[in-house]
Amino acid sequence: MVGYHLFRHAVLMLIDNIVVALRMSVLPFLALYALTVLMFAGISETDDFSARTGIGLLIVVLVIAYVGVFVWIAVGWHRYVLLEAKPSPAWPKWSGQSVSSYIWACFRLVPLTLLLGFL
Repeated sequence: MVGYHLFRHAVLMLIDNIVVALRMSVLPFLALYALTVLMFAGISETDDFSARTGIGLLIVVLVIAYVGVFVWIAVGWHRYVLLEAKPSPAWPKWSGQSVSSYIWACFRLVPLTLLLGFL
């Protein structure tokens, strides 16, 4: 029952602050999406091995970038909710120490998540 109340509270906080949540998340993800489109626009379909290796490396870099942006937004949201730190008009404020801690925790949880998913 406690889990339900916690989940309900989190959802209601998001709904009550939807404008702030969208303001913190839409532009960073749109910027990263535009970068993704621009990077893949220059790559043509080819059977060349070096091009396929480049695409693989590009995908790995983009996955890391998307995780970084997601974590940056999560840190901004948590700082807004817990510390009442107002975000900038279009981006969450950068808090390097917090973001690096969240990213490290995120990458530590990936193997555990994959293991539990396979089980």
